[in-house]
Amino acid sequence: EKMHDVDKATKNNLLFYGLVPEYLPEMASTLTQKVQNLFKFNLGISRQLLLQKVARLTTGPEIRGCRPVLVAFTNYKDREEVLSKSKLLKTANIYVSEDLSRKTREHRHELGKHMRMIKKKAPQKKC
Repeated sequence: EKMHDVDKATKNNLLFYGLVPEYLPEMASTLTQKVQNLFKFNLGISRQLLLQKVARLTTGPEIRGCRPVLVAFTNYKDREEVLSKSKLLKTANIYVSEDLSRKTREHRHELGKHMRMIKKKAPQKKC
């Protein structure tokens, strides 16, 4: 039951890797503005997206020398729109992923291995 509550809490979150801070210490308002500009100019989303929280994590892998940024969206549809357009950010060296628990990430990794093994043995199979 607790796991279900945790999944509900992180369902509207995305992690942005590669957002380099312009100066340290980084202000929360500056980070929020940087994320909004990213949506507007890089992803082409002209409307203002409602965000609950934007914060740089103190843990996690360093990509391009900086920690990931957690963005909590108010609306799930906004999150899905950003995630679907995230391929446009590859040219800017910014990578977007879902905020998943370690257990879920490990399960998906195992499923991916299993799927690759099946594809190798029978390429005609649909996975």
